[in-house]
Amino acid sequence: MSDPLQSSLATAALEAAPFGVLILDRDQRVCWMNATAEEFLDVEAERLIGLGLNGLSGGELSYLSEPKEIVAVPMGLDTRWLKCWHLPLRIDNQIAGEIYFYIDITEYRQIRTERDQLAEDLSRQSMRDPVTGLPNRRGLLAALEPQVSRSRRYGNPLALIRLQIDDIDQLDGRHGASTVDRVMLTIGQVLRDRTRWADLIGCFEAGEFLLVMPETTKGIAVQLAEKFCSWVADLKITAMDGSTITVVARCGVTEWMRGDDSAKMLRRTLQALKYIRNSTKRFVS
Repeated sequence: MSDPLQSSLATAALEAAPFGVLILDRDQRVCWMNATAEEFLDVEAERLIGLGLNGLSGGELSYLSEPKEIVAVPMGLDTRWLKCWHLPLRIDNQIAGEIYFYIDITEYRQIRTERDQLAEDLSRQSMRDPVTGLPNRRGLLAALEPQVSRSRRYGNPLALIRLQIDDIDQLDGRHGASTVDRVMLTIGQVLRDRTRWADLIGCFEAGEFLLVMPETTKGIAVQLAEKFCSWVADLKITAMDGSTITVVARCGVTEWMRGDDSAKMLRRTLQALKYIRNSTKRFVS
């Protein structure tokens, strides 16, 4: 085995360490700290050496009495975050003091905070259609389920209107994706402006809007669907080539019935739309 490390060499090694080191004796007095610890903890070693935990004024380093894994050190208007390891020091199997090791994780926490914020922003964006700003399929499904649960529990009326733009693929082929975006944006604004605050409107599929309408019976929903189709037919939308286009919308309507879940209601609106394609009707329930 190698000879024991000389005390002066060990002290020099700890002094040069890129992490903070603070040592307390068995009486809980500060007996040594390196320059990195001074910087991290924003204190002067000369003023602290010999002081016990009870002698630290104004709560200075008061967290030493209750060691924490993460330590927040005020630095003016900012905060330095340190990760702390707290271990007993033993000599000949006797506790001779305590040692604290610190590493600065401020930058890491900042990166993690920015990452979490970005993840939250992406999560919000993933619930929204990028063109209209309305909820997308994921956002609609997330909002529909509580409404169905409410109807299941209390028997409250709930209606769905699935509005589909006719020949959306042909519109794309003739005028391009930018014109389709204009159509969706314009119709989305009309629907949002002419419905109640409690109604939820979103883009469900390509060329489709879904309206979730609480406290609405099938009869009222059918009347609204007729109005929506008329409003859409009256729109004059300017295409990217400057031409004016009109579009036709058809609606599938359903209401909540006992035993329904979200999937069943959505399936009925799709069945209604399939029926409409083979008929002259513009809406069906």
